[in-house]
Amino acid sequence: MMKILITGCNGFVGKHLVEFCLSQQCEVIGIGRGEGSQEPSDIHDKYTYVKGDFSDVEFVKNLLDHFQPDGLIHLAAQSSVKDSWSDISGTVDVNLSKTVSLYEGIRKSTLANKLKVLSVGSSEEYGYIDQGKMPIRESERLLPVSPYGLSKYLVETVNEYYIRQFGLNILHARPFNHIGPGQSLGFVVPDFSAQIVNIELGKQAPVMNVGNLDAKRDFLDVRDIVRSYFLLLQYGTQGEIYNVCSGISISIRSILDTLVSMSNIKITVNVDPKLIRKIDVPDYYGSNEKIQHELSWTPEFHISTSLADSLNYYREIIKV
Repeated sequence: MMKILITGCNGFVGKHLVEFCLSQQCEVIGIGRGEGSQEPSDIHDKYTYVKGDFSDVEFVKNLLDHFQPDGLIHLAAQSSVKDSWSDISGTVDVNLSKTVSLYEGIRKSTLANKLKVLSVGSSEEYGYIDQGKMPIRESERLLPVSPYGLSKYLVETVNEYYIRQFGLNILHARPFNHIGPGQSLGFVVPDFSAQIVNIELGKQAPVMNVGNLDAKRDFLDVRDIVRSYFLLLQYGTQGEIYNVCSGISISIRSILDTLVSMSNIKITVNVDPKLIRKIDVPDYYGSNEKIQHELSWTPEFHISTSLADSLNYYREIIKV
């Protein structure tokens, strides 16, 4: 039975990852800063939650020596692109310096030469890519624009250093846009879903004010993403980079039209020029050829299923 340690286990992706790993009969140790969310819905005896700060090197070392996990998936991060612009130094501090502390704890533990680590980055590392270079491949030059993308780019540099200098077994994932049930507000699908639910409940007039609907992005269900992380931890190669994406792009307009069609309320969509960002890239999607070839991973959740599950999630948590 594989034993997996997950940082950031209380986040959107972390909760799904814990559930998936438990469904694969793994033993899971989750690290979080708070008191912890409700335990996974089943197999509780195989899940251990530990409150702690992995910027504490000694804490990490002792944790690893005690639990002796086979693998570690590093999710913990400041993951909001929007928030990163208002707190550049804080974003870099959380995403970079704490990763260094984590690796120092690994290096000083009894698992230094045995533990396999999946570092989770972002497609934001690529930055602006010429439209003629789509789909984006792992070999593309990294020119991050957002502070969040910069922080993840720097994490990759740290990965390379610890592999080269100390032989740590680290590989890196670059996931594209996440969607699915449980995602918090501040992202396009949850924001659309919450507005629709508020309209259905009579809390909002049947009008949605939106920004740029013509931009096209690569959306992937969080449940497909966590399955890829599990496979990467098992079969990915030290030092390698893997895109985690659908390989196709879908317009924001199509996302909104699909969500609106799932409601029995007639909703008017109003494009507000004030909400249109001038920096939007028209089309942005990745190549998943490498992860498909090496791990036989392909997305399983259709976009309509992901959107329906996201909408129903907000129907559950937003009450009259």
